Amino acid sequence: MTPLAQLGPYSLLSRYTEPGIAAGFIARYLPVADGNRSVSIRFPDLPAADAEQLDAALVDALQLASRLNHVNVEQVFDVGRLEGRLYVVSEFIDGVGLTTLVDHAVDGGRALPHDLSAFIVSEICAGLAYAHARRDERGLSLGVIHTDLSPNNVTISRAGQVKVAEFGVTLARRKTGLPAADPDPRFT
Repeated sequence: MTPLAQLGPYSLLSRYTEPGIAAGFIARYLPVADGNRSVSIRFPDLPAADAEQLDAALVDALQLASRLNHVNVEQVFDVGRLEGRLYVVSEFIDGVGLTTLVDHAVDGGRALPHDLSAFIVSEICAGLAYAHARRDERGLSLGVIHTDLSPNNVTISRAGQVKVAEFGVTLARRKTGLPAADPDPRFT
């Protein structure tokens, strides 16, 4: 596949859309020996009224989120700027968002099977428990609390891994005192 563009060590392969994201790209991280590490690069679409306040807090929060390394937490690798715009590099999860999964079930007149629902919830809880218990090198709590958990922030990979995402955004909103994102009315 011919890259769309180059962003430092990242070769941008394709563009995608996602709520709250001005631009999202699937990219390849070039320094990896086999050249096969796919990543997601997102340019957050910050609300104009809160952009300045959120921007600085988001950088700090994403750096904190990058310290989370658990099978049920989306891994944040890098935070940078391109022409003054913030971007976030995280693991690429080849899968489907929980919102989409639930919507497909509802559109088909079904509910998710109970065993699948229980599995997804238990995996979400495992990721949250890890993040909430995470400590720094001195044994002090990192103080990570996900304040915006919703199906929009959960992805299920094709391999069946359940990943909780958006710790950085929720940490930044909490740090600035800004409210969490408006909840999806379908899940309230």
